[in-house]
Amino acid sequence: MNHFGILSLAVLASCSSLLGDQIDSSEAEAALKTGDLDGARRIFDELAQTDPHNEPVATGQAYVQLLAGEYELADETLSRIEASPETNLRRALVAFRDADLDSVKVLGIASGRSEGLLLAAQVQLIDLEGDDAVALLHEVDGPVAAEFIRRLRDPDPAMTGSAEAAALWSMGERGSACETAGEVVETLSDDLLRNDELLLWAGRSASIGLAATAQALLDGIDAVPVDQNWRYQATQAMIWHVDGQVERASARFAALDAQVSAGAVPADGLADAMATAEVAGEARAFPCQDGWVACMVDGERLEGPFSADADGFPVPTDLPVGYYDLAPQPGLEAFGPLSVYELQMADPVEEPPQAAVAEPSEPAAAPVVEPAPRTEPPIEPTTVQPESRSAPEPSVRAETAIAAPPAPFVPSESEPPPVLEQEVDIAVVETDIVAVSEDAVMCDDLFSLEPPALLGRLSSGQIACLEGRLADALPLTILRKVSRVLMMNAFSARDMDSWQQLIHHHLTELDQSDPNLCYRYALFLTRNLPARAADVIFWADRALENRTVWVGDNYTTRVFSLYKIRAVAAQSLWQAAAEQGDVDNHRNVTRVYAREWLEYARAASKDTTKALALCVSAAGTESYCSQ
Repeated sequence: MNHFGILSLAVLASCSSLLGDQIDSSEAEAALKTGDLDGARRIFDELAQTDPHNEPVATGQAYVQLLAGEYELADETLSRIEASPETNLRRALVAFRDADLDSVKVLGIASGRSEGLLLAAQVQLIDLEGDDAVALLHEVDGPVAAEFIRRLRDPDPAMTGSAEAAALWSMGERGSACETAGEVVETLSDDLLRNDELLLWAGRSASIGLAATAQALLDGIDAVPVDQNWRYQATQAMIWHVDGQVERASARFAALDAQVSAGAVPADGLADAMATAEVAGEARAFPCQDGWVACMVDGERLEGPFSADADGFPVPTDLPVGYYDLAPQPGLEAFGPLSVYELQMADPVEEPPQAAVAEPSEPAAAPVVEPAPRTEPPIEPTTVQPESRSAPEPSVRAETAIAAPPAPFVPSESEPPPVLEQEVDIAVVETDIVAVSEDAVMCDDLFSLEPPALLGRLSSGQIACLEGRLADALPLTILRKVSRVLMMNAFSARDMDSWQQLIHHHLTELDQSDPNLCYRYALFLTRNLPARAADVIFWADRALENRTVWVGDNYTTRVFSLYKIRAVAAQSLWQAAAEQGDVDNHRNVTRVYAREWLEYARAASKDTTKALALCVSAAGTESYCSQ
């Protein structure tokens, strides 16, 4: 080629570049802002034919491709233009949507921007690169990075686990996030943080359809966070709805709705909870930090698949950073907080009395998992005897005689030997909707008292009236309903001393056949080991006797928990009795219960690490604990 030809090509390239700089993409961007994605795509594609390397054109064209799910094509389009911090971050967002976390990490770091570095650090946490993540987080401004660092540097190992769960949630690995949270959040040593996190993760788990995980998290709450009674009850209703107990969930939602006009339940919050329950488990990410379909963020309502950035460009609400403005999305804070809804007092409206609808009980069904009977008879303890290892036949829960719980164990004042790490749940009361009494005077109408009791809002006069009825010679069925209303109110009012007295009275004087109450009381008593260890074992056994009312994953989760706390309680007695001359007996009990816990863990595909360690420690040999 002669010099003239080379010069001509250079001139043409220069003109093409100048022409590209003058390309006007405003029409395509306007179509994008109005939601006309097809029109925006057509215009961007036409402009790209003129100059495929024009940055505004390639940026817009790639965004339309991202929204269409064409992630490989979108990345290829962005790769055509010169690399910059902004372009690298947008490519990281494309990789995020494509669930390509390795590329998110590489491109996030390459962007050098705080938003990209935060994304990369969270991928490093997921990849168990904790030290690298902390180093990267120190380069990021803002409260989210600071909270990650605080948790990762906390001596409580559960704090590190909670940070990893938060990273999983933020990066779209929501199922794994909830499962991780279910394993670590209940062991957080900070009581206030633990209860807040349990409620947050229970809602998140329910929103993606993990009913058993959500229920276990909700069961772990020992004091409902302030001003969140309505959310606790709404989350319970969501879990029931996800678990197929639609009528029961509807009754609970209706009870909460009855308190909206009293200013106890936010109408918008209740509506969002009900809407989330209807679509929970769908294969899409909801926009809010609590996993719900809608929420309030800084006083603004966030809902639907798209929000708008400051310039009016649509932003998918599950994208962690806005594509155009590159600003963090408001609803995707890794650590919450929970939405703050405004309570409104409505004008009173006269309504005709409504017929009572009793909340249906949980259906009886066969257990999902039960280990096979042992070929060798177990070594039976002499004081507390575990149940038979054969799988029980499904049965309808029957009225049972009230058995007396054992007297509390009094430990020696000497220092007991160190114990294995204990992971126990703290529990709350699950209650049924009570039926209406025809004579509605003061506190006779139990149905009308249940909605305020759900939120801990019974007056002192109503409580005194109900306590008076509890002391009357009424039919047992009525006494049980009165007792449930009082338990419900005490728990929601954070009056745990009264709640403990009420549930003890209910189980020892009125009814031991409800495994839910026995389960929760046993879990609650694990806070006071070894003094209440014998009670823990007693009530765990009562719950196991009637466990066939549980179904599915809820059955597996609760039965596993009962075997665990029973073994841990026996272990605490063994350790405390070391100086009292009764070591052999308590060690014998511990190894039996530990082996039963281990066998159930194996059968239910649960983690066997702690059960095996306790079994070997108590038995003194691995052969006793082998399969």
